[in-house]
Amino acid sequence: MIALAAFSTEAKNFLDQMARELEQNGMAELIPKIDHFCLRVKTLERYALWKNHLSALGVLLAETPVNGRPIATYKLFSPIQIHSIAGDQVSVGVVEVPAPKQNADYGEGFEHVEIVVTSLIDFEKRWPLKYTGSEAINNITHSSQKELKLQLKGGLVKFHEKSLEDIIIEENKAMQR
Repeated sequence: MIALAAFSTEAKNFLDQMARELEQNGMAELIPKIDHFCLRVKTLERYALWKNHLSALGVLLAETPVNGRPIATYKLFSPIQIHSIAGDQVSVGVVEVPAPKQNADYGEGFEHVEIVVTSLIDFEKRWPLKYTGSEAINNITHSSQKELKLQLKGGLVKFHEKSLEDIIIEENKAMQR
């Protein structure tokens, strides 16, 4: 379980670990394209607590229902800073917190990062690794967005063609029509 006061430190440690593993897989150039990261919580009470805490650290971009439970997305006032092996400083300023699914037993902690790529088809050709469900090119996921997933030791990496922030903007515009 992540302590509220340690959020930024633990988020940085998680993102640094994910960056190291991307580098080890020959994907260092993708580190600056990290769009956001995910904090899983175990209970609805922890979800409410984290929403309250994150509202002091950033602005709520959206809280939308996905697969029967809400997901809150925050843009941090002070993005988490990480470094690539090339020494590039990378800012990751968006965090999503999904409420737990009913009858699912999630631990609490950082689960995945998402990276925006231009084309999933071209991406998969360039880096032909073992993606979880690489058939996902034809699967529809959150907000009708296609994705590829790569499981690393430190967590999951999801690859998308649109940023989460852009998807939220599009969804908000569609709701206003």
